[in-house]
Amino acid sequence: MFKATLMNGDDLETIHNETTSSLKIIDDTLVEGTEGIDTYSFSLNMDNPGYNILYPFKTLIQIVNTGKNKIVFDGFIKRYSATMTSDGVYKRNVVAYQGIGLLKQTKQLYGEYHDLTPKEFLQVMIDEHNRQTDSWKKFYLGEVTVTNSTDNVYRFLDEESNTYDAIYEKLINRLGGELKARLTDGKWYLDWKTAFGETSQTEIRVGKNLKDAERDLGTDNVATRFFIYGADFEIGIIDRFENTDDGQKVVVEFGENMRDIPKSDLPSGAIVGSYILYREDTILLGNENSKPYLTIGEVNNGKDYIDDPAAFSQFGTVVESVKFEDVTNKTNLKNKGQAYVNSYNQVTDSNQITVLDLSLINQDIDSFEVYNYYPLNNPGIAEKNLVRVIEKRTSLSNPQNASLTIGDKFIKASKYQSNMNKTSKAVEEVRKTVTNQNLRISKVNSTVLSVSEDVKTINTSIQSINNKIGDADIPGLQVAVNNLNSVVDVLNQSIGEIPNYGLATITEAGLMSSLDKEKLDGIQLATETKDGLLVKEDKQKLNRITANQAIDLDQFMAGFLALKEKIDNM
Repeated sequence: MFKATLMNGDDLETIHNETTSSLKIIDDTLVEGTEGIDTYSFSLNMDNPGYNILYPFKTLIQIVNTGKNKIVFDGFIKRYSATMTSDGVYKRNVVAYQGIGLLKQTKQLYGEYHDLTPKEFLQVMIDEHNRQTDSWKKFYLGEVTVTNSTDNVYRFLDEESNTYDAIYEKLINRLGGELKARLTDGKWYLDWKTAFGETSQTEIRVGKNLKDAERDLGTDNVATRFFIYGADFEIGIIDRFENTDDGQKVVVEFGENMRDIPKSDLPSGAIVGSYILYREDTILLGNENSKPYLTIGEVNNGKDYIDDPAAFSQFGTVVESVKFEDVTNKTNLKNKGQAYVNSYNQVTDSNQITVLDLSLINQDIDSFEVYNYYPLNNPGIAEKNLVRVIEKRTSLSNPQNASLTIGDKFIKASKYQSNMNKTSKAVEEVRKTVTNQNLRISKVNSTVLSVSEDVKTINTSIQSINNKIGDADIPGLQVAVNNLNSVVDVLNQSIGEIPNYGLATITEAGLMSSLDKEKLDGIQLATETKDGLLVKEDKQKLNRITANQAIDLDQFMAGFLALKEKIDNM
């Protein structure tokens, strides 16, 4: 299913092949993710042909899913270590980086760049990387779809950052999107897209392919009361008004400093002794309780904060502050603060799951891939929803077991409570199902126990008859009892094979197999004209045996033999 190959220039060496027992990588883990650099760690025994051809930063490694003819990993050997165990076994432990890690091997140079689109600025950094590196490590721009509202960036570069970090710092972290490297026809290409991945119909479902799951509802970001702050101001007091050639001016005291301000710039109602909030482009009328930043108390019933009612009912008082540095109007500040509170997501919802990749045995259409979205159905932990795989851990030696990390979702307090209610309801349904199943199993076990007790009674009776018959020469009766013993043996065997579910019919297995049920239904009492538990001839013989009182069979046999001897001597 998987094949791994080392490449040193044009020299290729297979180090893992599912179809060859001697070519195996051991103790391996492939980590793929939407952030950072994919890594592949593995070990090689001394008899593996790749043991002595590992050259850090030079040797390439490629992993291919041969069943789907798909490249799983393209990268290079980053480092390795050698070990020897106490029993003399040598092996090398190797770490490989996906190809995008090659961008960490070069540095950017100082420069100031403007009037460039994001794509053009990315090309500037790639060009510098290519000037510094080997020919097979050069990169080419692939698909770039990310931009900004102006399609223009103004950036500085410096010598402190390697190319990989500079790309993330100057572009990805500011403008968003996702970065991927791919090797096509021997060349490395770099794609920068808003988002990679697609939506799959392959469901992750408990009872099908979900082995275990862990859900974390993180409350580190919970806040229920938000203090809203706007632009910073200086607080001053009007000292006096003065006439000038250009009109009146106001002398304002700012601590130990005095400053002249045109009277026309003051808000209406300002008099000597009034407090003002001063900013180069804005002057507001204040009071003795004014703060050096804009607040919303005057337009929000005296409260400088806004509460989230749904979150408050869930978590109580948890205070957070929000600042809008460019807002100088109190009404606008309140509106912005309210919009922020309305859209604030209280809880992070993350999942760590282990799944069975049934596509490897053709039981599912799609395998699980990083960046893709999948329906997750695990009612005991969370409501059914669409989730994105942001990290995948797997192994070439055990590829059907994949550990997936589901991307964090940010949910509001009202949604959080709704999810909790739905999950609690689902858990209750599961609990009821388990309880009902336990009751059913208990009932079946009671039935089996009752049947087993009846069989014990039959066995005891048969043993009693056997003991009484002893060595009596009554062939017909002995045959009948033997037949009965055989029937009981079959019944005992059938009882021992009763499964713990349902009652059997002649067409469907249950407490016994359908075949045994058919046999059991066919057992009838014998008559002198019809076979049953006894053949009809034995039944005729048995019917001739009558007794009006208790009979001593030993005495009966002795009398019978004496009579026979007497007859024989006649």
